[in-house]
Amino acid sequence: MAIAARNKTAKYRSTEKDWTAFAAVKPSAGSLFATDADLTETYLECVHGERQIHDCYACKRFLRLYGGLATITDDGCAVSALWHPESAPAFYRDAAEAMAEAVAKARVVGPFLSAETIWSSPSIPEWTHFACKSPAVYTGRVKTAGQAMAAKRDDFATVIRALQDFTPQTIAEAIRLLETGHFSQAEKFIGPLHWLADLHAKRAANKGKSRDNLTWLAIATAPEGFCHPRSAVTGSLLEDIAAGMAFDAVKARFEQKVHPLQYQRPQAAPSAQNLEAAEKAIEKLGMAKSLERRFARLDEVDKAWTPTARKAEAKGSGVFGHLKPKGAVVPSVDAPASTMTWAKFEKTILPGAEAIEVYVPSHGNFIALTGPVHADAPVIFKWGNPFAWYVYHGGSPATQWGLPAGWATVNALVLAPPLWGDNPKPNLGKGLVMVIDGAVDSRSGQGNALFPECLIQDLHGVRSSIEAYSRHAEMQGREEGSACGLHVGDGKVGYRLRVTTAGLKTEYMIDRWD
Repeated sequence: MAIAARNKTAKYRSTEKDWTAFAAVKPSAGSLFATDADLTETYLECVHGERQIHDCYACKRFLRLYGGLATITDDGCAVSALWHPESAPAFYRDAAEAMAEAVAKARVVGPFLSAETIWSSPSIPEWTHFACKSPAVYTGRVKTAGQAMAAKRDDFATVIRALQDFTPQTIAEAIRLLETGHFSQAEKFIGPLHWLADLHAKRAANKGKSRDNLTWLAIATAPEGFCHPRSAVTGSLLEDIAAGMAFDAVKARFEQKVHPLQYQRPQAAPSAQNLEAAEKAIEKLGMAKSLERRFARLDEVDKAWTPTARKAEAKGSGVFGHLKPKGAVVPSVDAPASTMTWAKFEKTILPGAEAIEVYVPSHGNFIALTGPVHADAPVIFKWGNPFAWYVYHGGSPATQWGLPAGWATVNALVLAPPLWGDNPKPNLGKGLVMVIDGAVDSRSGQGNALFPECLIQDLHGVRSSIEAYSRHAEMQGREEGSACGLHVGDGKVGYRLRVTTAGLKTEYMIDRWD
């Protein structure tokens, strides 16, 4: 990624026109920041009598738009992203040093995003100008780079207000309550609260520009949704705690807001304007095919466990080779079920499990994994893969899923899609599916399970239209669906499992997640 400096004199053009940008500094988490540094005069004062031939529109435009870019270090220092004196040609070394110093002293005004692949114009006949290749091209399709940067500036103001309104003690108490296991969907809010608490601590340990720089860095690198701590659920929880409300009242208000039929679910039909905006958003994102959904197959999902076949015991030779000697067959002792958490079962029992059976309740928390109808459809979910799931609020009967009550074979254990891959996102969905042999939802007219809370941020503004579409759509691929079963989630569980290990069966009762 080279920067070229304009120079009309062959003496300089042949040997000193190329600078290397972004070589000495690795941007923190890939983030660049704009500053209020004005570098034009700083640059022109350091070109050793060549001011006139260096004073051109193209180079001044580059300095204005890109020259003040910075990265932010972990201790809150702004560092020039472009100007590195140690790698600059000798003629420009003073200019690079002066500009780097000016950027370091400047005020960060927000994250920087650009859809351009090349910044400025590298050259025209007889002239060479400042230019470089973009290290990270903005690829958003709904918001322009300018709109996305404006949104980040709004996030800064929102976060600062939240830090002023909610003390570290209030945030710590909210985290403590959510981690008790008494609150539904708590995992969605624990991460953002920890993020806010960490930012409180960093700001308290720094002063002036460093404190603001660390806030900008946190906002630029925050997971989706973390920069809105005053949102309905998190904000009201913190307000209730700060007001000194009793536990039961705090919990009741929280549960009302995260109710599966209420949380981020529009309660009215979409307006004409929202439908029009949804059409435009889906067209821009190229996601028309992403709206079509089907039941997932077991062969295509990310499996955490599958049954293993035991090696057949070698038979002896001779007439009596098929008989077992005395002591070779140990009778099985009918022991009561061992009760444990899922976390303990996963750690101590699952690694040696050859086969698993589950006792199917007559009415339970049955679940279906879903997938895309079109393999090339863009991913529509926050967690970055095209698979999702649905359950019925309050559970559903086993007969609806083609299952009788009683023992059934578990074909696989599948983690929730947000937990797949190298970058799991437990705050977006936690749990797993016990895939049961022969299970599939027989109910029609349930929609195709595109829930607003799961969709990418670009679709948040048109979620009422997506919800309406989903309610009237049909889930395809029922005949091939083979990734349905029982949901194991955070909180109380209550499943009976029969596990075969080394040829012997042991029963376990899973009473809660951890």
